[in-house]
Amino acid sequence: QGAPLGTLLHDVFRRFMEYMVKRSERPDQKTHRGYLKELALESIEKWKEVIPPPSTFAYEREVREILQTCETFLRDEEERCRAIKPCFFELSFGVKSEDGQPAYDAIEIPIKGKGSFLLRGRIDRVDRWGEHLYEVWDYKTGNSYGYKESDYYKNGRQMQHVLYSMAAESLLRQHYDKEASVIRGGYYFPGPKGE
Repeated sequence: QGAPLGTLLHDVFRRFMEYMVKRSERPDQKTHRGYLKELALESIEKWKEVIPPPSTFAYEREVREILQTCETFLRDEEERCRAIKPCFFELSFGVKSEDGQPAYDAIEIPIKGKGSFLLRGRIDRVDRWGEHLYEVWDYKTGNSYGYKESDYYKNGRQMQHVLYSMAAESLLRQHYDKEASVIRGGYYFPGPKGE
């Protein structure tokens, strides 16, 4: 089997966007294509050491798909970052962060008239849209089958974007911005199957 594609791409996207934020730059296809490709190829080589591909053909196909996904991601980010400012990546609560560091505590989610429950997770991306206004995004690296604008909640079976928006708003208010309001949350499909 090849590398866990979703894990690899999440890591590449996080590292790339952290680099952009650290340098106070906006993603640009001409300027950053080489760097993003370098990150992707570096991650592919690491995964190849851990999980050798079953064949040369499978490996080459997966590399093409990863690089194509990175191209789509960069093109989309160049456009998106004109309107928003990326803030947080892989924001962990109740679970260890990607680098193994302690995360924020689990978030208590109230249920009207029913009490509450503790939510644990890792939010792929939080962007600032305006003063005290934020968006929450979850990367989906597969296809978009089953995700429709007209059936956004799937009768309560597709709630991750809602719960993560509630968790992000709570975390932001506790630690970064007392007036934070999450105004948008959803799924981000950068891959060729989801585009």
